[in-house]
Amino acid sequence: MRLETVKSGQRLVDKMRFAWRSARAGRPVTDIHYALFYRAEVFGRAFDVYWREAQYGGDSQISDGDRQVLAAIASQANRCKFCTVSHAGTATRYHPRALVRDALADEESDVLGRKLRELGKFGRKLATHAGEVSAQDVSALLAQGIPRADIEMTIHLFASYCVMNRMADALDFEVPDLFDVVVEPASRDIRVSPRG
Repeated sequence: MRLETVKSGQRLVDKMRFAWRSARAGRPVTDIHYALFYRAEVFGRAFDVYWREAQYGGDSQISDGDRQVLAAIASQANRCKFCTVSHAGTATRYHPRALVRDALADEESDVLGRKLRELGKFGRKLATHAGEVSAQDVSALLAQGIPRADIEMTIHLFASYCVMNRMADALDFEVPDLFDVVVEPASRDIRVSPRG
């Protein structure tokens, strides 16, 4: 696994931090922590600030649970199995598993509400056809009453996951055992189904 180099190359202080976080959480830290802290001065420290602001900060009124659904949608659009499953799993802390699955299965689904559906569709377009995104796409969201802060958060969230997803795939992060995952062979599309 390519991640082993990243895991074994951590500074002692970071290894101690990971051990403390693991003990506190009752489970190992995720692979993303290793990637962000490996030579953090080169990439991870600055990117972590940007990513955390997109995921948790800003003026957007979108809930943490809905941001996790958007992160799962971004990761699914980028065909990153690790991040799709991780964020779908985290979203189930806020929403029922079947609802999260339905939100990922159908971009026209209204299970999480019109605003989240429209932001998810806009984000998918950003992730898969960025060159086709225009001012008209943003104007259409504004015309539907979606606040500018929510649109800006979505842009930054999807941009950060375009980077994170590629890093997770390049380092071959271990996929959590939270959902049954099916990758369609021809399209590489990812589908998740709740267990149990």
